Amino acid sequence: MSMSLGRRILLDNIEFNRTSDDLRQIVVDMNNLRDDVNAMLTALASGFDTPAGRQFDAFSRRTLLASLTNQAILLGHIANNLDEAKGQYQAVFDAYDSLNESINT
Repeated sequence: MSMSLGRRILLDNIEFNRTSDDLRQIVVDMNNLRDDVNAMLTALASGFDTPAGRQFDAFSRRTLLASLTNQAILLGHIANNLDEAKGQYQAVFDAYDSLNESINT
């Protein structure tokens, strides 16, 4: 007995570019956010000059800043993979465009 899931995968070179560009902008935004959070933590640290305040500062920097950095790195890798995938599928896109051109002329 065979079964069809009835799903299609659509590849679109314009969407590869758009998504990759969008992800790169998110990386820039996340890095800016990380810098803003770092500046806020620095400002807070001056008022939290106690053992508990220093622990809060260290914990916040370790968790918040590391998470933002790691997420930005991950999204950058995804953007790079999309660029690479577009390059690998470019021959398919070109052949499809050529086929459509020959059919429509």
